Amino acid sequence: AASDVYKRQPIHLAIKKNNLEMTSFLTESGAHPIEPAPISDAELAAADLETGRIAAIGCSQCHIVEKGTAPSGQHNHGPPLIGIFGREIAAVEGFPYSSALADISGIWNVEELNRFITDPAGRIPGTNMELMPKLTDVERVALIAYLGGL
Repeated sequence: AASDVYKRQPIHLAIKKNNLEMTSFLTESGAHPIEPAPISDAELAAADLETGRIAAIGCSQCHIVEKGTAPSGQHNHGPPLIGIFGREIAAVEGFPYSSALADISGIWNVEELNRFITDPAGRIPGTNMELMPKLTDVERVALIAYLGGL
């Protein structure tokens, strides 16, 4: 909903600007990330990998999504997505993660990727990944299934 967009973006910007007072105010006022519906094992198994591959083209502007390639965009500053499933969050050696992402612990799995891809700046305010191509639910599930095979 439109109201969700207005609730999540200001907190991200406040954190990026290190405005702790505004961050606190927004949090207390109910700023929250957009929460996607969980993805079932059946949905993941039925996902069209070609749809996921096409969705990953948007990711390739900043991330490596195929072995032996480089990001295709001018903003090639994201960590590689090859082998992301099962990898610790913010764990690619030598990659300069934002402090917001570096402070998160956990493993990239279906649930974490689903939540992060749905709303990167809302899920982890202060992340450097501010933009995500707009995906339908079907495309997001297919992308996650595709990433699971990299």
